Amino acid sequence: MSDSKLPESEIPKGKVLLVDDDELVRKALQWTIRGLARSDKMELAVDSVESVDLAIEKIQGGLNPDVILSDMMMPEKTGKDFLDWLEKEHPELVRRFCFVSGGAKEEDLKALLGYMGAMGRMIEKPFEIDQVRDVIRSILNLK
Repeated sequence: MSDSKLPESEIPKGKVLLVDDDELVRKALQWTIRGLARSDKMELAVDSVESVDLAIEKIQGGLNPDVILSDMMMPEKTGKDFLDWLEKEHPELVRRFCFVSGGAKEEDLKALLGYMGAMGRMIEKPFEIDQVRDVIRSILNLK
């Protein structure tokens, strides 16, 4: 059966929460994810915010994202702060989490990804479309 004829039940679907303080990165990732949804026959809704506090508000307001892409380094609270909050308040969301980073120190990233264990994922900026696709598909397959 070709991809264009996938039964409704087999089409990957999900809500993506994107957290990044850089508006250009948020827009680029949104554009990339929407393009992947079209080209890869996925149904993806993207909700993007510029801070950890706004992401927390969304989740406390009822958003249940299937995929969470969070920048590592942000001005007030970091991606690690967000991950710590998720572990305490919504541990079921931790396995849906992926860091997006372009400026964090390599040793800090290695330690953090090691701490996350098998679920440790990261998209490096500048990101490759295939890397974004692989991460989203990988997380959606966990559902």
